[in-house]
Amino acid sequence: MEVYRGIPVYPGVVIGPALLLDTEGYLIPQRSINSSEVTEEFERLRIGIRDAAIEVRSNQAIIADKVGTQYGAILGAHAQMIEDPFLRNEIESLISKSYFTAEYALSLVMRKPIKEIT
Repeated sequence: MEVYRGIPVYPGVVIGPALLLDTEGYLIPQRSINSSEVTEEFERLRIGIRDAAIEVRSNQAIIADKVGTQYGAILGAHAQMIEDPFLRNEIESLISKSYFTAEYALSLVMRKPIKEIT
């Protein structure tokens, strides 16, 4: 048996199949926009946040029905993070000041807390 350690999403120990993701395959390339495209990029961000939150909440309901609300609550926490105004403000700041695309700005903002806990 192999033992893998990662960032816990829920307290406790889990024994079972694991999906290992290669983080190198998920690097977002640095891309920029023109200063005239900031408003459009904010709209892309807004739509992305909305769609991601809808998808996560839908999955939350499915998981809660299948294995229990305490497990569905994990995805509820993810949805709250997706919709967090502080994170959105940080992303928008990078878009408006550095002219990064929404995807790249999001990746920069999300790397900070991950680096702090690993």
